[in-house]
Amino acid sequence: MPRGIAAYGQYQPLICRDAVQTATGVRSWPGRLRRDLHAACALLALGISLSVIEPRVAAAQTVGGRVVDARSGEPLAGAVVVVITHRYPITHIAPNLPPREGPPQFVKAVESVTDAGGRFRIDTSTGVAPSEPHEQRAVVFKPGYRAYTKQARRAQGAPPLFASESLGLGKMTELREMTALRTRQDVGIPTGIADVPVESTPKLNRLLFLQQKLVAPIQAGGAWFH
Repeated sequence: MPRGIAAYGQYQPLICRDAVQTATGVRSWPGRLRRDLHAACALLALGISLSVIEPRVAAAQTVGGRVVDARSGEPLAGAVVVVITHRYPITHIAPNLPPREGPPQFVKAVESVTDAGGRFRIDTSTGVAPSEPHEQRAVVFKPGYRAYTKQARRAQGAPPLFASESLGLGKMTELREMTALRTRQDVGIPTGIADVPVESTPKLNRLLFLQQKLVAPIQAGGAWFH
């Protein structure tokens, strides 16, 4: 076996950096072999760097809209708008089986509150790579009004969560409606396996607390508000 090849076999187990330093200092190694080792280590370093690059996530995308009373058209100030994102990680069961989507995982929740004119702006970016299966849910809520919810699997070119600039909320007219809408689940926030952390929606939590305060005197026999 040529002397240079034997030396290469002897030093092969060393990590790439030490191997390059060793090869550079060993005069008995042929110049071509040293160059090949440098090139191989460069390719190895490139492969490692590429393997740790995270998939590119979607850039921030802010959209605007307006929340109004569905009957009168008057703007609704103080309504909370929430956009929730879940991802569905791809799992590989076996080499001979196609990959499948795993259970949903919470990614993020973004909130906004309407101003005096009922207008809002909110970031609807997903926080995941565009090619990764994911789902978004929009929730709009104001105490005394029926909640608006929209759920959609997202993909490139999918229609927006807020299809129109104005979104009308219907006012509750029955005691049954008021008493049935008191928790995060009642307004369409997922629970269970797709649970959304309570601390991720502080503005919504505050309005639900106000809703409960509105319901309490009604259940106690107080006057109905209009």
